[in-house]
Amino acid sequence: MTLPFVFYASAPYLRLEKVSLPDNKGEVLSGFDGELAWSFDPRSGPAITTGDERESAKRDADFYYPLDELTWFKSMETAGLEDYEGQRCYHLHGINNWGKTNDHFYDQKTGLLVGYEFDSEWRGGSGLTHEIFSDYRKIDGVLVPMKQVVKIKSKSGGDWTVLQVTIYSSVTFNDVDRAVFTPPPSVRDLVSKGKQHSTP
Repeated sequence: MTLPFVFYASAPYLRLEKVSLPDNKGEVLSGFDGELAWSFDPRSGPAITTGDERESAKRDADFYYPLDELTWFKSMETAGLEDYEGQRCYHLHGINNWGKTNDHFYDQKTGLLVGYEFDSEWRGGSGLTHEIFSDYRKIDGVLVPMKQVVKIKSKSGGDWTVLQVTIYSSVTFNDVDRAVFTPPPSVRDLVSKGKQHSTP
């Protein structure tokens, strides 16, 4: 199935993703507005993310992540040189600030990020995950990976299976209206109800 996808980002921690469902069934949304990690699915309604999952969402929303990446990690060590998804890569073994392994792989020749390997099971994922970046293009002086592939594999073994392929048809900078990052009314209502319930 192929679905239209739009991704907005702004500094310092603003992010919104939109996936349009087929047959005019609405949009699946997920976002971070600087404080709140939220999602909305027209089939199941709004949801708020808390705890380590919120921290993960904030990390993903960090507009300057390539510059301050190490601030999100307790440790990051060189594990060696090895093959990753058919490319010879430097393997960096990382432990993030909430204690989860997140390994990075950088192309030996170009130094560009080839991908990540991490366990997504703790946040409802399928297990071992590869997030692979390719087709880098220079846009306004910035190298942007125009293709992203997510592969999964059971921790008990088996082969890697492609879960999702994202292909960006266009990327632009400096044209995002900050209003797009405001959560929809259903999410704001959910937050309001949560605050009311927590009041003594």
